[in-house]
Amino acid sequence: MRLPRGLALVFSHLDPMSPPSAPFNSPANSDTILRSCDGINFHVHSAVLSLASPFFNTMFTLPVEDHDKGGAAVDKGLPVVEVSESSELLDRFLRVWYPGAEMLVEFSGFEELQQIIELTLSKYDIQSVAPLLRHGLRHHLQEKSVTAFAIACKYDWADIARAAAKETLKHHISFLYLDERLAKQMQGISVAQLLALLRYHAQCSRNASEVSAATLLVTDEAIPSYFCGQCYTEGRRRHSSCTRAAISRYLEEVAPILKDSPGIDIRDLIYLSKAHEELALCDACRRDGLRLLGTFIKDAYLPAIHQAIDKVQLEI
Repeated sequence: MRLPRGLALVFSHLDPMSPPSAPFNSPANSDTILRSCDGINFHVHSAVLSLASPFFNTMFTLPVEDHDKGGAAVDKGLPVVEVSESSELLDRFLRVWYPGAEMLVEFSGFEELQQIIELTLSKYDIQSVAPLLRHGLRHHLQEKSVTAFAIACKYDWADIARAAAKETLKHHISFLYLDERLAKQMQGISVAQLLALLRYHAQCSRNASEVSAATLLVTDEAIPSYFCGQCYTEGRRRHSSCTRAAISRYLEEVAPILKDSPGIDIRDLIYLSKAHEELALCDACRRDGLRLLGTFIKDAYLPAIHQAIDKVQLEI
């Protein structure tokens, strides 16, 4: 069996470089050395590696070639596994799962998490720590939703893929297939999975944008508590209620935006400017209208949008 590129099991001297921290710095209690690409040596136990990883288990059954014919006196001929990872990444990777090591439970960022997921599950096939890595991925759904979706699809984590897909709704739909920065991140998913994401986004967009004043029954009779008492009782000719008119104007402004990005924060002030103009027509509405509009968004509009989106299922 030929070993993958970047790995070689050999007998050799160890270079006199700075060792890693415990427990990987103890030659007395190890029978194997992992050597990083920058020459740092990690003392480990082959039995532990074999039990954790089918990859290592297979590797240790292969014949070993002794490359150090001249003198294994320095390190007593311990086998050295040369890996392509840096010492920093190798140390972090080992501390995710190696017994006796100070366990790594928080990652320095999404890039490190992505690297460790790839090393642990794809390269070295250590499936026992998949729950920890799944948990770590969940913490990055908001900031890296598209990449998290691709990772979840690659490892058949359907629940995380659906949660990540919902987070992608904050982006314009064209972002999913036009942004060149996503090309590398999306390479791990199939065409069917990408199409499923696009269909999900499109259906959620339609559902969210169709939530209107009519579906919410925005009338004086239906929701009188949302309206300005002064406008309501005086029966102004320009409209029966300034606040209701402001709500209608707000819905008109937000609907086309939801059609492209159904997961946006519709409470952002940028989407309330026209409603503010409507409220400025009445002294009482100018004073109380923002509060009433906020109540409407919180108690009626947002729940209706969430309900409309939740009706759509991601088919993967």
